[in-house]
Amino acid sequence: MASTLPTSNPNSLSLSQLAAVSVPLSLLRSGQLLAITPDSQGGLLLDKGFYTDLVLPGAAVGGVFDLNCKAIRVIGTVQFYAPESRADRTIAYQKRMASQNLLKQIVSEPAPLSRADRIIYFLTRKFGSEEMQQMPMEWIAKLVGIMPKTVRLFWHRHQLATVKKLEDRSPQLQAVRAC
Repeated sequence: MASTLPTSNPNSLSLSQLAAVSVPLSLLRSGQLLAITPDSQGGLLLDKGFYTDLVLPGAAVGGVFDLNCKAIRVIGTVQFYAPESRADRTIAYQKRMASQNLLKQIVSEPAPLSRADRIIYFLTRKFGSEEMQQMPMEWIAKLVGIMPKTVRLFWHRHQLATVKKLEDRSPQLQAVRAC
């Protein structure tokens, strides 16, 4: 496991792209309140069994929120810190609620196909296509209450649309098509 404690902040834990994380999972289950640093370039997917939570930079993780967390997926690179002051904890809680509200907006869409499209669009814009490819489709589906095959369908559709956009922008391909 590639985790380090940076020397500049002894309360901070840095993790980079890992399939599964065990140390923070034990911390989450202990009730320890952490937060992702606001300048982190990633986030967390937290598998809660029947659903998945998304935790974005600046948001609280652990504490009473995540005692029932079954597994963690790191998206990109995140750094954790222990919010010490009441103001820091309040800000971290507000950021966590903002993450939940974002998912609530997507979930409130009645059509599963629209939810799939919106979550894929959001995650791709937030974390990039390469990170998206590493995320388990089952977890993404559990973020917004849809079937994994629906996510796969829209992910494939999104990839095709991206390739088409790149082809349309390429002058060399346009010249070949014109011949």
